[in-house]
Amino acid sequence: MLLKPRLAHNIAAILGGIFISFIGFISAVGIGSYASIVPAVFGILGLSWIFMGTLGLIRRSRLVITIDGSGIGLPFGSLFRGDLRNFLVPQEIIAGIYKHESLKGRVVMVSLKTGDRIPVHARNYCEIKDFLSLCERAGLPVI
Repeated sequence: MLLKPRLAHNIAAILGGIFISFIGFISAVGIGSYASIVPAVFGILGLSWIFMGTLGLIRRSRLVITIDGSGIGLPFGSLFRGDLRNFLVPQEIIAGIYKHESLKGRVVMVSLKTGDRIPVHARNYCEIKDFLSLCERAGLPVI
């Protein structure tokens, strides 16, 4: 099973960036003095949001999580450099997969037999219960 990131985050960044850029640059033109630097900075911030949202949409197919009988494939690398790759957590070393809630948020933890834990931000891809059910269907140990 391939899970791609949700579109909503990138589209929200693009639309929010358009709004902030519009308000910032219109205010800078309206002020027309040295004080217009402050809204122009917000306009540039909006342009960076547009860039990040567009880059996320372009590289969305490389940010997939694969769940199958051999294990879980997780993306790693840099979105900017373009060296995104998947690494496989084999089923043989997975001790358990469970939902973890803390003040930092809700994630899915992949506990390894070595004692290490790998957090997976599954909420960016699907609901946590759907992620756990996909892992269970693939024959992975879900706690």
